Amino acid sequence: GVYYLVFDMRHLLAEETLKQESIEYLFYWLNTVRLHTTSAPILLVGTFLDQVGRESLSQVNEVLMDTIKRSGTNQVVDNLEEKLSFFPLDNSNGEGIEIIREITHTISEKQVHVNKMVSIRWVKCLDDILSQKSEGWLPLNKVKEIAKDCDIVSTTEVSTMLALFHDLGVIFHLTATHALENIVTTNPAWMIEAVGKVIRDEKFHMFDMEEIQKDSLEEEVRRMFARGIVTIDLLLHLWGKNSEYNFLMDLMRRSMLLSDWNFGSNENAYLIPSLVGKGASCDALEKIKHPNNIRAKCVFDFSERFLPTGVYERLVCLLVARSGKFQDSEEPILKSKSCKVSFGEDIAVFLECEKDQLSLAITKEEEASKYLSMLLAMLQKIQFDAMSSALKWYIRLWNDGDYLAYEEAKRKQVWPWFNQAGDTVITGNATLEDLKTADLETFLGSLK
Repeated sequence: GVYYLVFDMRHLLAEETLKQESIEYLFYWLNTVRLHTTSAPILLVGTFLDQVGRESLSQVNEVLMDTIKRSGTNQVVDNLEEKLSFFPLDNSNGEGIEIIREITHTISEKQVHVNKMVSIRWVKCLDDILSQKSEGWLPLNKVKEIAKDCDIVSTTEVSTMLALFHDLGVIFHLTATHALENIVTTNPAWMIEAVGKVIRDEKFHMFDMEEIQKDSLEEEVRRMFARGIVTIDLLLHLWGKNSEYNFLMDLMRRSMLLSDWNFGSNENAYLIPSLVGKGASCDALEKIKHPNNIRAKCVFDFSERFLPTGVYERLVCLLVARSGKFQDSEEPILKSKSCKVSFGEDIAVFLECEKDQLSLAITKEEEASKYLSMLLAMLQKIQFDAMSSALKWYIRLWNDGDYLAYEEAKRKQVWPWFNQAGDTVITGNATLEDLKTADLETFLGSLK
C-alpha cells in the first residue's frame, strides 16, 4: 500500500507550542507506519498552500527533514520535481494534486504485489465474493461454495487464496479460532464500525439512549465508560445475537482489546482497558502509587523508538486475564495509565505508563524474577500479535537506590532479579513459537 500523512503547513510555521504539537503528531505517525510496515511508501502532504505561500516551503521542509531524520524512517517519498520532502497542496483550487497522483501511480506500479502472478480462477472468485450482497462479511461455507463454482475445490487452495487476499488487504480473514475462521470480512468498514460500537469516547460518540433505556442498560453504559467493564447483555445489545457476536468477541480477545473479568459477583463481564477513564466524571488520571518500601521495581524504556498507543492497554488485558486464574486475587485497581493487579492473596504488581516508559513494581521480592519474566513474555506476545515485531525496549533494574542496565545487573548478579547461578529471567514454559502462535488461553496457561 501507499500511506499519505496529511498535515497543516500553517502549524509548522506557527508559535512554538502549536509547532511542537504538529511535529510530535508527524513523528508519531511516521513511527506508527514504520511499526507496521518497513517497505510501504509514505507521502507527506502539506495543506493550505494558498495561505502559507511558496516562499515558506523551504522553512516547512527544514522542519520536516529534522522530523524524518529523528524518526529513522527511509520510507518517505521525495518530491523531486520541487526538491522537497513533501508535497504542498492548495485545498482551494487543487494545485499540487496532479503531482501527487502521478507519483502515486509511479510508485504503485513498482510494488511487488501489483506484479504478482495470480490464477485467473482466484481473481474470478474474488470478484464473485466481493459482488455478494452482504452486511460486510460472508460465512466461510458460502465462500467455499463460490470457490467451487470457480473450480477451486481443494480446502488447501481455498485457504491459500484467502490468506493471499488477506495479506493484500482486499479481504480480512483470521484463522486463530473457529469463530474467526468462519467469517470472511469483505468490507473492513463493517468490522471497524462494530468494534467502534464498544471502543468509543463518551464525549463525542453517544449511544442512542432511548434504545439503551428500552433494555434497561443505562447502568451498564455508565460502568462501561467509568471503569471499562462491559456486560454480556450490553454487548449483545450492541452486536446482536448471531455469529457476528462470537466473531467480534474472538477478534477482540485475540487482539488483546478485551479480557474476561472474573472478580467479585461480576458474571459474564469483560474488561476493555482502552475505555478505563473515558467517563466524564471519573478520576482515572489519578496515579496508583506503589508503597515506597518496594525494592523490586524496574523500567522498560521504549524511547529509542517510541511506545505505541495500545501496548499498555494490552498489557493490562493480559495481566487481568492472568490474575483471574488465581482464586484469591483481589479485584484489580485500574486507572487510565496505571494499575494494581494481584496474583493470589500475597502478591501484587503495579504498572505505570508515562511517555515512552513502562514502570513495574512487585510487592514480593523473592518473586521478582518470576514476574519480570511474565511481563517480558506478555510484551513478546503483544510484539508478535499486534506490533509486527517492531517494538524495541531496554530494561533497567532497581538496585540500592539507582536503576542499572539489564546487562550490568546480570553481570553483578543483582538480587532478586538473578540467582547465584547467573540465570537470566525466563519465560516459564513459553517458547518463542508459543508466543507467536498460541491462543490466549494456551499462552496464559504457559506462564508460571
